[in-house]
Amino acid sequence: MKPFKPRYLAVLVFALILAIAAVVDVFARQAHLSEHQSEVAMQADALARDLSDVIARETAGVNTLAAFVEITRGSQGDMNELFPVFARSLMESGETIRSVQLAPGAVIRFVYPLAGNEAALGLDLMEDPDRRALLEPAIETGSTVVQGPVELVQGGIGILVRRPVYDNDGDFWGFTAILLDWPAVAANTELEEMSGDLIAGARLPEMGDVVAGSPEAFAGEPVLREIQVGATDTTWEIAVRPAEGWPTVAHASLYVWVSGAILAFVAAVATYVLAARPEALRKEREKARQELAVAEARYQAMFQQAGVGILITDTQGEIISANPAVYRLVDRPQTDPLEGTNANLLVHAEDRDRSQQEMQKLLRGQPSVQVETRPNTDQERWTSTHTTMIDGGAQGILFVSIVEDITVRRRAELALTESESRFRQLFEHAPVAIQREDYSRVMATFAELRTRGIEDLRTYLTDHPEMLREILEQVRIIDANPAARDLQGHLDDADGNLNLLDRATEPTHATFIETLVGVWEGRSSLEQSVESIARDGSPQYLDVRWNAPVTPEGPDYSNMMVTIADITELREVQLRLEELIESKDRFLASVAHELRTPLTAVVGFAQELHDELGLYGDEEKEEFRELIAFHSSELSHIIEDLLVWARGDIGEVKVHPEVIDLGEGVRQSLTTLRGVDLDVREPDGVVRAVADPARLR
Repeated sequence: MKPFKPRYLAVLVFALILAIAAVVDVFARQAHLSEHQSEVAMQADALARDLSDVIARETAGVNTLAAFVEITRGSQGDMNELFPVFARSLMESGETIRSVQLAPGAVIRFVYPLAGNEAALGLDLMEDPDRRALLEPAIETGSTVVQGPVELVQGGIGILVRRPVYDNDGDFWGFTAILLDWPAVAANTELEEMSGDLIAGARLPEMGDVVAGSPEAFAGEPVLREIQVGATDTTWEIAVRPAEGWPTVAHASLYVWVSGAILAFVAAVATYVLAARPEALRKEREKARQELAVAEARYQAMFQQAGVGILITDTQGEIISANPAVYRLVDRPQTDPLEGTNANLLVHAEDRDRSQQEMQKLLRGQPSVQVETRPNTDQERWTSTHTTMIDGGAQGILFVSIVEDITVRRRAELALTESESRFRQLFEHAPVAIQREDYSRVMATFAELRTRGIEDLRTYLTDHPEMLREILEQVRIIDANPAARDLQGHLDDADGNLNLLDRATEPTHATFIETLVGVWEGRSSLEQSVESIARDGSPQYLDVRWNAPVTPEGPDYSNMMVTIADITELREVQLRLEELIESKDRFLASVAHELRTPLTAVVGFAQELHDELGLYGDEEKEEFRELIAFHSSELSHIIEDLLVWARGDIGEVKVHPEVIDLGEGVRQSLTTLRGVDLDVREPDGVVRAVADPARLR
């Protein structure tokens, strides 16, 4: 076998090292691409959270607006008066709300503020086919839908969040809507203009139209995220990618190939020399070792390009090494080295004690710690630091910290906290009694009753009042605002838990039974008039309405919203009105009778005066005329009394008593009864009386 020639061996070594460099380059490119994709994914996650949080925060009031409509829709006057006040409070709770709208029958009738939105007033939402295609399914399912960003009829671009509202019979009443100003929403996120060289877009899932951002963001294998738009059933798909496409070459590729080529050339030459001159093997081996050290140093440069901060310190907190990302996080130029300084000085003064306490846990045996702190910079920024402890060999125990920028997440959490606080204030200060109830345990009891063959719950609970109280004990009141507590009195039991049993009196059994039947039948809303007992023992009339959020699986009875209005005064006014109407009817009947009697006499005697057959003599006709004059005077007295009553003197009819002949008064009264033969027996002598002649007759 012939010996392998040195030049062939050198070529083989050269090719082998280049092949290794190619493999390393592939891994470097994949690592660089993965790192870049990870950074873009973080941006996409932050954008999705930011956009979802902004819209959720700004449109949370659409459910409260629906509750307002359910309370006030029975009275147009109340809605006209209360809507601007209620809408103004909703707008003050948001930053991007442009207007609040109500659309009874799907026609916009209420808009706040009206200035700048006049063109939307009277708009029929079902006239536009595209809008009707979106709203008709929402009416069927009761879900909240989002439309937009779209051009508005009143000008500008906005996002419309609408929720259907139903009447007491479950029929569609109309829509409540909150209109968000899209430029303001975009200003709170980076959807329209991402930082750096990234582009982003949002569209409806399953290749729907792009609703915001750049349509080009969905080309070229972007990072995709789905978000639930606010508290609705609408889903957007978010896409984020580099504007120039994903990188195909890693930053270290040049170093890899240059180092590989140099190493391959050196190794080939060394191999050739060693193969050709065995006596020089030791020197060439040393030279190769030095070249490998140089190559290792160049590969180490890749570590410096990490997207997260990497900080190495000793147990005293002195910095041993920090990559460029750490310098960026603390706003320090790399010309101002951090090595040798204490890492705790990089932390905001108010967070240093907490950071040091976490580091001490590592020395007590905890494998790792994580703490969120603010860097000691002029900018408002938050970082999350994850630290582990390693053996540094000659340097002893070392702390290795991975530092990430979480400013966007912290801002989103703060915005969510503020939104929840505003909603809580609205809940606490609402003039209407509102409480949230959980019927989850009741649903489990219903399932058990069905397995026992119970079909008519109403009859069953009526016949078993003890079962009614047992079920009511399972209803948990999650929360109640001050108006609810003030209206109902004590809602707390001995353990401090909110419950319904305090209101479960005999008059309210039927009301509670109807509520439970509504849940049994799967209804999402119910309105009832309740006769109860107030805290002072007086009768109390309440208008109670509850509404369960509608999900694809059906009503969610674990978070039912209940509103209670005291209508006792309204009920009393209705009763007084009914009494007045009945009194008026009696009064009219009495007046008709009083007027008919003298008027009948006047008409009868007037007809007798038209005596064409000569049946009556002059004396009789004169008597008829006197009677006509008499009864006309009577009629005049009655009309005079009516005029007096009309001026407010009802019940105070004036009389003028005098001494009269009672028999004469009876005879004059009987003359008005034409065609009636009566036998009048008079006592001997004149019977006198003191009376008003007109009132007596």
